[in-house]
Amino acid sequence: MLVRSERPQDAMTQSSDAAKHRFDHHVAVTPIEPGLYAATIYAEYNIGKVPNGGYQSAICSAAASHALGGQDVVNVTSYYLAPALPGPATLRVQVVKEGRTTSLAQVSLFQEDRERVRTMVLTGSLDAFEGPEHHELPPPEMPPPDACIRLDPSLPPAPKILAQVDTRLDPATSAFLRSERGPADLRAWMRLSDGRAPDPLALAMFADVLPPTSFNVFGVTGWVPTLELTTQIRRRPQPGWIRVRVITRHVTAGHFEEDGELWDESGALVAVSRQRAMLLRR
Repeated sequence: MLVRSERPQDAMTQSSDAAKHRFDHHVAVTPIEPGLYAATIYAEYNIGKVPNGGYQSAICSAAASHALGGQDVVNVTSYYLAPALPGPATLRVQVVKEGRTTSLAQVSLFQEDRERVRTMVLTGSLDAFEGPEHHELPPPEMPPPDACIRLDPSLPPAPKILAQVDTRLDPATSAFLRSERGPADLRAWMRLSDGRAPDPLALAMFADVLPPTSFNVFGVTGWVPTLELTTQIRRRPQPGWIRVRVITRHVTAGHFEEDGELWDESGALVAVSRQRAMLLRR
């Protein structure tokens, strides 16, 4: 449960381990009254001048989880209505359903009286989920992290988030870094730079950290805004690196999808994602 509060009893909900990590502080929410939370959006997660969409989804998910009693986040769908800004934000949470297996909340993130993000968050207990398993494909084959390319926060368009998320790109999918063209397919290892173990909130952000797949096809074209992002958390990840693959199959009238897979170090699929993005002209 990621809550920042002036009240001593709420402060006690954070573990001593959580207090050591930047990410917990950066996604924390403060309850103001039932259904209303305050948060701060940190510029450390910017891409250019705008905070990363996955990071915004993680903040919305933290508010929904708190409103629903601290349940695990299992599904997050965010619509980005207007660019958010670093600084204070208010989140309004409407509990839509409270069930025995899953619960649902709608979260609206406001800044300066304008709704910037609207998110639907499904919660439940990941440890209680059980059933058959089937995967058409295994985790993508990649070199180990030390043999991959660590993405630099100074890369255009200045993705500061790469200082918070240690991201190692598979050289076989790094055509855009060499000013070359290649398939719309990116593979990478990710972990939080402060040493914090991954969890559902981190996965909600990891799904949106990689550069656009379109960079390999069209080159580094500048700002590529996410219009909608859905992340399904399938399993609680083990500590360590997360293996990520994002692929695009269709670019149509300047719009394209990115389908993502996230696997932990044990080889377990921990999340899948899909987003719709728009390729803006310079």
